[in-house]
Amino acid sequence: MTHLKLQYLVDFLLLMGWIPANEGNHFREYQPPRHLGLPADYFLELPKDDSKNGFHRYAQRIVEILSKIYHCNQEDLQFVLEKGHHIFSMGMDKKHRVN
Repeated sequence: MTHLKLQYLVDFLLLMGWIPANEGNHFREYQPPRHLGLPADYFLELPKDDSKNGFHRYAQRIVEILSKIYHCNQEDLQFVLEKGHHIFSMGMDKKHRVN
């Protein structure tokens, strides 16, 4: 996960309807959209700084959790997250064309 950046994780969550919630000195919480059917008190906590030691291990765990939530292959999701907004914008364009 050498190319994964915090901003790509944040962009993905926001695109998927997650809502930024509480914020501390080092972490920010994101609450899932209701349609996922997760408990009301469920949240993911992302660090606010991806340059800190241990970020990549933490990010790997977040990717694992997201792959379970969205029922997708962890390696595929990791690839999408490493590419960042380029893939997200392509997916959005395709979605608008289908509708």
